[in-house]
Amino acid sequence: MDEVSGIQAVAWGLLDGGIEIITAYPGFHAHELASLLGIQVFSVNEKNSLALAWGASLAGVRSVSIFKNLGLNDAADPFINICTLGVHAGMVLVVLDDIDVQQSQILQDSRPYADFPCSLWLEPCSLQDAYDLARQAPQLSEQLKTLVVLRLTNLLTMESSQLIRQKPEKARLNWCRKPEHWVVHPVNGKLQRRNLEERQGKVYDWIEELYSQPNFSPGAVVNIIVGMVDRDVDLDHEIVLKAYPLPRRWLASLAASSANFVVKEHGLPYLADKLAAGIGAQRVQTVPLKNNHEGSYRITDKYEALYAILRSVQNRFIVGDLGGHTLDPLRTIDSCLCYGCSVGVATGIAIAEPTLNVICVTGDAAFLHTGKTAFAETIDRQVPVSVIVLMNGGSVSTGGQILPGECQYDSTRLEQYEMDFPLFCNDNNMRFLLNRPIRPRLIRLKTKF
Repeated sequence: MDEVSGIQAVAWGLLDGGIEIITAYPGFHAHELASLLGIQVFSVNEKNSLALAWGASLAGVRSVSIFKNLGLNDAADPFINICTLGVHAGMVLVVLDDIDVQQSQILQDSRPYADFPCSLWLEPCSLQDAYDLARQAPQLSEQLKTLVVLRLTNLLTMESSQLIRQKPEKARLNWCRKPEHWVVHPVNGKLQRRNLEERQGKVYDWIEELYSQPNFSPGAVVNIIVGMVDRDVDLDHEIVLKAYPLPRRWLASLAASSANFVVKEHGLPYLADKLAAGIGAQRVQTVPLKNNHEGSYRITDKYEALYAILRSVQNRFIVGDLGGHTLDPLRTIDSCLCYGCSVGVATGIAIAEPTLNVICVTGDAAFLHTGKTAFAETIDRQVPVSVIVLMNGGSVSTGGQILPGECQYDSTRLEQYEMDFPLFCNDNNMRFLLNRPIRPRLIRLKTKF
């Protein structure tokens, strides 16, 4: 039997678990997993990806939404409400936590989102476990009527192993009209809170059954392992956790023992802090994991022809977006907040300091993700900002996935131009476009990078 990657193991598990609808946004192995699942169209952003998957669940079809951990920030609104309302057919959210910051801008552990009731989080401890949990997740979601989150980290994405694949299953539910269950409105709040409490109880019951009640010798030192972390040889003093929230009765048994605990987890001390709160901080030790993998940080000079022009602009403020163009060797960009936010940041700067010539540089994927919506407000406020969209046909940083939408506006309330990247950069007559505009300006540059 050939070895398979961790991402392939998860893909097989989801397919064998009856997943039919796949939604995703490109980023840290998310597009790789989605492609292995056969995705045809990527979502315009993570928020819509999650909303579409929930809609499929309501219609009775098992679904999965896939994106990296920072994408969960964008999808927080539907995520929290889905946790509150629950699901109909099985629904899985795969979150890829780039803990080693190999392809991300900051280190973020997604697990604090697990504190919102009522979601069930699973984290595999091996590639076989990754397949088994991914296959079980849709059915488990359907059984508990709650969203199941599958958290994967860099440790899984770098592993390969053999695994045993089981027979695929298919299951569909009939759609049932229940507005009181699925309509977010205060009039339905009482029923929805009662349903939430019932589902939360079932989630805790399921988690309690995962773990046997501990029986340690007095003064034992116990390793608590979370996810795919290197294990010690002495299995008699090791507990493997792979589901959140923590089981309450099990946690009480730990507190009643006299054991001390060493927690190893890939990410922030999320579970270690929770154990410390329930057991006592003096009995819990956190072992930070060493990052043995260099991040693939991208610094490029291929846009130097454009950036040289930008640096020649007097009284400039250059706002960038995340992408292959974010950081050039001469550090032309003055600020960059998060993916898709460059237009909003640039608009705020221009409003606060009207004397500045504010120029925004973004990619077509980031512009379609959030920037285009933000630019609608720029136009409505008539803020004099120049927005340059590097149109290279898709999400180049993740392999060129095509995203839905057009990077243009049908509006007479802004200046709008489209030209080839070399023409703009090499024709001195085009430099006038970077003079401070009197109204919003959109410049679409076609590139081949």
